[in-house]
Amino acid sequence: MVEAGAAGRCLDDLMALMAGCFRRWEPRISAREYVRALMSDLPRKNCWTIAEHVGHATPGRMQHLLADAKWDTMAAMTAVRALVCEHLDDSDAVAILDESGQEKKGTATVGVKRLYVGCAGRVSNAVNVVYCSLATAAGHALVGARLYLPADWAADPDRRRRARVPDEAVFATKPELGRHILAGLHAEGRLPDWVTGDEVYGADPGLRTWLEDTGTGYVLAISKSTTVALNPTATVRADAVLKTLIASDWVIDSAGAGSKGERRYAWAWAATADPRRHLLIRRSLTPNAKGVREVAFYLCFAPRRTTRHTAEP
Repeated sequence: MVEAGAAGRCLDDLMALMAGCFRRWEPRISAREYVRALMSDLPRKNCWTIAEHVGHATPGRMQHLLADAKWDTMAAMTAVRALVCEHLDDSDAVAILDESGQEKKGTATVGVKRLYVGCAGRVSNAVNVVYCSLATAAGHALVGARLYLPADWAADPDRRRRARVPDEAVFATKPELGRHILAGLHAEGRLPDWVTGDEVYGADPGLRTWLEDTGTGYVLAISKSTTVALNPTATVRADAVLKTLIASDWVIDSAGAGSKGERRYAWAWAATADPRRHLLIRRSLTPNAKGVREVAFYLCFAPRRTTRHTAEP
């Protein structure tokens, strides 16, 4: 609620930036009421509870806003980005790509299908959305989102027509959707110097190439089976590099504060055949329930000279 209170104080600025996104004044007023209700402490948020919260007799206006009102979603996201970048100290910002699933009932919601939902920990009927957030020392906020439209949805004209999917919405992989968001940030001059993401994004060579072509550094998770060129003649799996490390190659440092305190890990930095590309390895300090110290691998690209932070051995 602290974050909601801070956002609420900027609501006038946000709605002023979003004014041009709406064709009529009525949905603009409804949008303001809707956003304020989302930031409230309502235990359950849907069109009925939000309508009651803002003093409407029925949920009709909120349902119209979400289902039928004409407004520019991409322009609204641009307005949100402008506000975020104005109020966050983004000189040290990192762009984070991630996706999140949301469970749904029925088959009418755009993009819905049975898929693994991380927040539920199971395969469920759900939609998936790719998000980009900016993380800074001052805080973090979402700056972009793209709904994942599965290939079977994209190729079904009858289903598209019933759900009113626009013609320009075509199938794109999650890394491609992430790249579209980053391209928007780049066009606006708001793309940070560094981007990070999990294996979904680290495994995509197109995304990595695009970042390198724009001079953007990245730290992207990769699978242990990803091949890495250590020199012009030796290419090995990432987990094979782990076997070549000695005790002095590791440093202990924090990945930031978590719910149980500092998340401290052992880290190792391995050079590759390219002086701008490196392999970063993270290892847990304590074994998991199976008695194994978990290991993660990251492919890094440094467009400029980067100094490794050295912590205690």
